Amino acid sequence: MKLQTIKVPDKPLGIAALGDIQFTGGKPRTQMGCSVSHLKEHLEWATKGLKVGKAHIFPLKGHHLQWIGTGDYIDLLSPSNRDRYRMSGLYSSATRVVDWRFAEIVEELAEILAPYLKGKMVTLCRGHHWFQWSSEKLPYMDSERYLGALLGMEDKPNQGVTESQTVITFKWPNGAKYNVLAMHGEGNGQSLAYGINKLARLIGGWDAIDAVFSGHFHKLTSAKTPRLRVSENGGHLLERDIRMITSGSFLRGYVLDDEMYPEVKQLAPLSLGSSALSVYPKKKVDGAWEFETLTLER
Repeated sequence: MKLQTIKVPDKPLGIAALGDIQFTGGKPRTQMGCSVSHLKEHLEWATKGLKVGKAHIFPLKGHHLQWIGTGDYIDLLSPSNRDRYRMSGLYSSATRVVDWRFAEIVEELAEILAPYLKGKMVTLCRGHHWFQWSSEKLPYMDSERYLGALLGMEDKPNQGVTESQTVITFKWPNGAKYNVLAMHGEGNGQSLAYGINKLARLIGGWDAIDAVFSGHFHKLTSAKTPRLRVSENGGHLLERDIRMITSGSFLRGYVLDDEMYPEVKQLAPLSLGSSALSVYPKKKVDGAWEFETLTLER
């Protein structure tokens, strides 16, 4: 668990999620399920807006944009694959080649992300798919930490890779605070609502969380649930909405002339894209801030 406080200017805050990219690098043929085109369009949509015909669609225009990483940035390796690799007994000459290839995959991904995210990434939640170097000569221990360094996160206190969950408090000059719980996620439910239902149960144990972001489920869903309280003088019933967001995916489940995991396992096709949240403190009521919030999906 990490706790972070991020000061933001007096303007609307945009919180964009990015995870389950499942990048494998190389030429288009070897990129497997990762849709690099959808990834680049999402980055453009969030940071610059997209041109559609004569229209310019830019829902986060005028926002102070911050990014949250929700895990599984590269596709290799899963936990069981990492265990098998560690027990493989490969010679150091072989593990060096594997190390450097994984480092190159991370560098290729960082080349795509850095023009949009460098200096704007708040945290990188560790997912299930990552690689730990065999050689101590490679920097930053593993693929997640190396990606964070390439995105400019290594010198920021309390920022970088989060092993499990992190709570980020965004603080405006007027003192308003908005608390976001971010994580990769766990579980294997296949229904569209599975991730949201799990988040709804999770936030029941938290007192002051305003929004929760989770990756892992490969579902592009969002919901809000109210929390009620009685005013200090006992004369009013007040409501606070909590936003729950599963951050989508860039992994294609069905690819022409290829067999991807979702197709082999007869799973439903996946919606490609990710989410963002627009937040601005509206007014203070009975000692607590009310926020204007809007969930955006692409």
